[in-house]
Amino acid sequence: SHNYGAAMRHAWATVAVVALASFQVAMTLSAVFVVFIDLGEYFPDASNAQLSWAINAFTIVSASTVVLGAAIGDQWGRKRVALIGTTLFALGSVIAGAAPGVGILIFGRCVQALGAALFGPSSLALVLEAFPFEKRGIAIGVFTMGGGLAAAAGPALGGFIVEHLGWRWAFLAVVPVGVISV
Repeated sequence: SHNYGAAMRHAWATVAVVALASFQVAMTLSAVFVVFIDLGEYFPDASNAQLSWAINAFTIVSASTVVLGAAIGDQWGRKRVALIGTTLFALGSVIAGAAPGVGILIFGRCVQALGAALFGPSSLALVLEAFPFEKRGIAIGVFTMGGGLAAAAGPALGGFIVEHLGWRWAFLAVVPVGVISV
């Protein structure tokens, strides 16, 4: 019974950390759309097509590497790969937030995407592994709640951040979340 209690505390800690890291990814995904106009003003020489890559590069890279991310998680261990993915996402956020030009911004978004592709499949697997079968439904609900809240709050919070702190902070604001998650 003591072991069950300790295992459940560990399971809930796992879901809390994974949900926090998921929040980081979902927040950035939804906030980036608010940044688009500010990017055009900050990089006036860039075309809309170039600027759209700051948004689209993430989708293309993460979608094309998520299966590889899952396979790497199976090979190297899900916890390790989730940590690497969370770290890469935070690093990509720093690169994007500090970008002196559109090319570096796009590169930062690609690094974020690779991080998300590593983190995503491993994170859900960690949650599922941590809970006994009969508790998995509630665990998945809590896990997805973090991402759902971030996706819903992202545009409003992103707009607030961009208006008061500038576009760079739409990327940089999630870095502490990633650091805490790791």
